[in-house]
Amino acid sequence: MLKDKKENLKVTIQPEAIDLSDTTATEKIIYLHKLGVIDFLIKQQPFQSSTNSLATVLSAVTGAKSGTIQPMLNAMLGKNVEQKNNPLNSVKPVNKVTKYLIDIGFESK
Repeated sequence: MLKDKKENLKVTIQPEAIDLSDTTATEKIIYLHKLGVIDFLIKQQPFQSSTNSLATVLSAVTGAKSGTIQPMLNAMLGKNVEQKNNPLNSVKPVNKVTKYLIDIGFESK
């Protein structure tokens, strides 16, 4: 009986939280993209027709200026995704974000 209780009390050790409060605006947008937040929001009204509205909301969430976010969203969501403003084309920040997500156990698609 005691052995059964011990087996049911297995403790999962959580890794210590990583402080990412110094994350850049570009990295924040990459995080939101990799987590599927931007893909989710872009399907909602009024964001389907207004990246300006999406930039405004993401500005409130991230603390980055909407004028900084807007060009990134336009480049990410536009037809020409190869633009220089596309944060997904920034190798170093993309690798950094991907590494942190993997470290916490998130597998991005």
